Amino acid sequence: MSARLVDTSWRIEKVRGVPMKAGGYFTPFLQFLPHATIFGTDIFLGEDTCNALQGTYVVTGDQLQFTDIGGTLVGCQDGTDVIGALTATHSWHKDGDRLFLYDARGTGTIELTRTSYVRWTPDQPAPTPTQDPNAGPVVDSSRLAIQSPSATNT
Repeated sequence: MSARLVDTSWRIEKVRGVPMKAGGYFTPFLQFLPHATIFGTDIFLGEDTCNALQGTYVVTGDQLQFTDIGGTLVGCQDGTDVIGALTATHSWHKDGDRLFLYDARGTGTIELTRTSYVRWTPDQPAPTPTQDPNAGPVVDSSRLAIQSPSATNT
């Protein structure tokens, strides 16, 4: 059963019953990457309406746990707490192209729809490629508010 999540991508439709809206560079999504033997864990990537997310996950039967969740800390306008919903997730159920995540009480945390790709939203410009093959794309850093753990302890 766990193999059915590996190497799949899902568009986030609802978080705790609240519909998600595209609001950043990507449509809100979760992507379960193929087994990453380098790290010895299964890794996921994602995006809520304004933050890039990443972490690890463990699937045992119908149990699902997200761990080591991190990402950018841009303040989202809609207040949707994808990280909190992922942290609370305890189990999962797949029904066709729909994926349902639940907390320990069986209350829905996230509802998703399978997608074959993750794309830029049409209302946002893609990062500008540079002419230097050793450099990454040019991104408007004013949209990013990345905070290190040491900055939160002051």
